Amino acid sequence: MRRCHGTFRRAFNRRGVRKESRIGYSLGIDWNDGGASLQDDDHTEIEPNMTFHLIVGIWEKGDGNVFNETVRIDSSGATSLSCLSRDLLVNY
Repeated sequence: MRRCHGTFRRAFNRRGVRKESRIGYSLGIDWNDGGASLQDDDHTEIEPNMTFHLIVGIWEKGDGNVFNETVRIDSSGATSLSCLSRDLLVNY
């Protein structure tokens, strides 16, 4: 788990974007199962059949961006639980 958040932070820090808080959390039968939290101090191992809500909010001076996806972990990676278009939506 730690590796997941660290990988995210290294990729974004190179581009001048800082994100210190978590980038997602596990979902369970009662919405939030109290399990994994995708942040540096959580060492839970990611395993097949786990489900995560990935939500990354990045707030800069005068601008904000939120990336949001719910995925199920499987043996080959992650599968989105959404069938929505991945077209970029821009609000002005």
